[in-house]
Amino acid sequence: MYYRRKCILALIERFNGTLDKMALQKLLFLLAQNSAKKQFDFVPYKYGCFSFQANYDLSVMSKLGQVNETEKSWRVPESSRCLAEIASADRQEINRLFEQFSPLDVDELIRFTYINYPRFATRSLLAEKLLTSEELATVKELQKQNGEKTFFTIGYEGKSIDAYMHRLICSDVKTLFDVRKNALSMKYGFSKSTLKKCCEGLGIDYVHLPELGIASDRRQQLNTQADYDAVFAAYESEVLPVTGDSQHLILNTLEKTGRVAITCFEKDLSRCHRTRLANALQKTCRGKLKIEHL
Repeated sequence: MYYRRKCILALIERFNGTLDKMALQKLLFLLAQNSAKKQFDFVPYKYGCFSFQANYDLSVMSKLGQVNETEKSWRVPESSRCLAEIASADRQEINRLFEQFSPLDVDELIRFTYINYPRFATRSLLAEKLLTSEELATVKELQKQNGEKTFFTIGYEGKSIDAYMHRLICSDVKTLFDVRKNALSMKYGFSKSTLKKCCEGLGIDYVHLPELGIASDRRQQLNTQADYDAVFAAYESEVLPVTGDSQHLILNTLEKTGRVAITCFEKDLSRCHRTRLANALQKTCRGKLKIEHL
């Protein structure tokens, strides 16, 4: 079992075997803030800090019978012994969280996270209900975004879906253009349907433009930078000249919303075609396009 899943089970186990669904997300968030190696990243969501990865893990564990789901809570079997199996530091932090928040008042727990981590309350539907006017003012100040027109590029290599989405949110991206030929990934969150769902849940439009990608058979046996450069030279001469409509869609969307991003897999810009696409768009704009690589 993944260690991060053991942490989920250990938390539920410590809180007498059952936890409210929102409370579990908040406690996982607090555990992550005080762990030497956090197991989950989070995004500001409808009810505050939320991890798509943790939610997915819970759905998998439910199918495996490792956790039971009710309408509002998660429960572990009485036989669960994960608390004894996790690292001592994490076990101590879970015990501390239990001492601090037991007996559990879900609203007070949510309020605690909003006050101490106000950025994660910026998209909450509960903030006005749970916070004082002064506390709410802090959240509203963080909701203000940079209005400068900017074109972003981002690769998801090495990022969790939550860390990736958090970068988009912090950059106030309005539309994400997926420029992979095949929007499939073995990594949770980055196949087309899931990525689209995550984006839309956070108010970001998702558009897949496979015509702006590079066929997988052209990306085989790329061992040196020269190999990559040869593929990208072909991309510039064969693909970019015949995909003007898609490129103009990106630029027109940028003109309307002011903040768009293109995405692919690679972390290294020198080994991803999105850099060549960004350069082509900048030439179309005669150098007036502000580009930022996330």
